[in-house]
Amino acid sequence: MLERVLAIETSGKIGHVGVAANGVLLAERELSEARRHARDLTMRCRELLNEQAWRPRDLTCVVVSIGPGSFTGLRVGLASAKTLAYTLGCPLLAVPTFDAIVDALDGIDGTVDVISDALQGMIYVTRYRKADGWEVQEPLRICPASEWAAKVSEGTTVAGPGVSVVEPLLPAGVNVVPPERRQIKLAGLIRLAASQPKRYQADPWSIEPIYLRGSSAEEKRKAITASGSHSPEMSSGHAGG
Repeated sequence: MLERVLAIETSGKIGHVGVAANGVLLAERELSEARRHARDLTMRCRELLNEQAWRPRDLTCVVVSIGPGSFTGLRVGLASAKTLAYTLGCPLLAVPTFDAIVDALDGIDGTVDVISDALQGMIYVTRYRKADGWEVQEPLRICPASEWAAKVSEGTTVAGPGVSVVEPLLPAGVNVVPPERRQIKLAGLIRLAASQPKRYQADPWSIEPIYLRGSSAEEKRKAITASGSHSPEMSSGHAGG
């Protein structure tokens, strides 16, 4: 399944696409926040395939991270991965971003909270614990950063791209991974997918990105709608656009 792989990671501000053979990353391209859209992603994928002298139909698998993370980035990355996998008739492996981050934390045991910024003082957090491998102890949730920090236990390790958001709030005795180990890496995404392909295989028709809230634009629209619902115009049954 993973002889010739295209991998897409767009959950963070800086995205990456790459190609791998038998679970080993061969080359990758960076997608800046300003250029992280479908056309740019397609162009970078084409460049990578040409470098390996691969045709699209030579791919045996598409791997993609599915969040949580950037609303727009996740939608662009997953839509591209789904389209490609469906068109080529090859498997799609969809890996939660936090799974790939914690899997790369070699040498760390015990409890790990993986965190990303959900904006407006909120964070995404999943709690993992290492047994034979990393297992989810508390599933993904969104909560106020201050509320989480008040309850985090001594000895817990904190990882993920949202560490900088919570670091000033952390009590003594909480371990923080260094900056270079907080972000998802394309090589780690590929390695995890290759190690558990059955676990992460997804249906291109039904798989969706992981986010527990909408984009900033959607949040603002909901707030406007909610505040307007008490006005005479809204109360009379006239819907807004």
